[in-house]
Amino acid sequence: MTTTQGLNLLVVDDEPDMVSSLQRILKARGFAVEIANSGEEAVTWARDHEPDGILIDIKMPGMNGVEAVRKIRAHRPDVFVVFMTGCSELVQEAEAEAEAEGSVAVLSKPVDPGQVCALFEEAC
Repeated sequence: MTTTQGLNLLVVDDEPDMVSSLQRILKARGFAVEIANSGEEAVTWARDHEPDGILIDIKMPGMNGVEAVRKIRAHRPDVFVVFMTGCSELVQEAEAEAEAEGSVAVLSKPVDPGQVCALFEEAC
C-alpha cells in the first residue's frame, strides 16, 4: 500500500455534508484534504494549488464535474480524478465521459470511503 502522507486531495460536491464527511474520513487516513462546493470553486482552487487527486461530483449547479475537470486538466493534466454521482441512471453515461477525461472510476453515491481511499492510495 502506498503511503498517503503528503498527498493532496480535493473533494468537490455541492452537498456540504458530503464533502465534510469525506474530508474527515480521508484526513483520518492521512490525506491532506481541501473541499470545494462547486465546479467553479474547484477550478480556482486547483489553479492555485497542486492536487494529486480529485474526487468530484458529476452533477452540480453551474459548472458540472466533467467541465471542471476539463478546465483543471488544462493546468494539471496529470491529476488523478474519481467522479461520483447520486444519479444511478447517469453512471453508465458518466463512465464513458469520465473515461474520455482520463478518470479511472465513477462511483455511485453514497460512496464507500474505503473504496475511495483505496483508489487514491493505489493511484497516487
